[in-house]
Amino acid sequence: MHWWTCWSLQAVATTVDGGDQLASNLALLLLPLTLTDPRRWHWDDTGAAVVSTGVGRRIVAASGFLMCRIQVAGVYFHASTGKMAVGEWADGTALYYWFTDPLFGGPGWMAGPMRWLLDSGPLLALATWSSMLLELALFAALVMPRRARAVLLVAGIAFHAAIAAVHGLITFSLVMVAALILYLRPWDAPLDVVRRCASFVGDRAYVKPRHGPPEPDLAGGDVRRRAGDVPFGA
Repeated sequence: MHWWTCWSLQAVATTVDGGDQLASNLALLLLPLTLTDPRRWHWDDTGAAVVSTGVGRRIVAASGFLMCRIQVAGVYFHASTGKMAVGEWADGTALYYWFTDPLFGGPGWMAGPMRWLLDSGPLLALATWSSMLLELALFAALVMPRRARAVLLVAGIAFHAAIAAVHGLITFSLVMVAALILYLRPWDAPLDVVRRCASFVGDRAYVKPRHGPPEPDLAGGDVRRRAGDVPFGA
């Protein structure tokens, strides 16, 4: 259903930004994983149920996951090498035209920092070539060790967050961030978002018991102290 929805959107949408096709392709390539995963849904803990899955299912799932990674790597390879044949990217001036484009240019509240960047030739060229180098590095991450991929994951998310802020391509950036997480995070490292958020909220809602002399129990005359007797905010 997810793949059919993504494919239908990119097939009939009047304007597409590239993220629509990638979302459709990744949803299709994820089918081997989703159809061989014995869990009820993807937030369940990866325990014995997944480990005990048959060898055939695991091979099919691993093949689908590898194809997803190759697909994302191919996107960044094309994005980096395709720019090298364009004169504006080669001479370091492409970002000037993108930032001043009437449709995809930066918003008004960023006019000051953008003008400072556009007025400096060396900084403009550095920013232009850096984006190409980052995309090339993201392609090479397909064969990099985990530690390097973790660094590139942060850099890639920041890169696409900047694209969303400057060019307003929100859905494209969301798809690319999701693709980067699928591409660069280790397959055996669970993304415990729900659990971590619950732990974060629980840690801040916890009220540390007050340390001090016990208070008498007026009803029974004995002395008791319980952590639950401490009022919130004490």
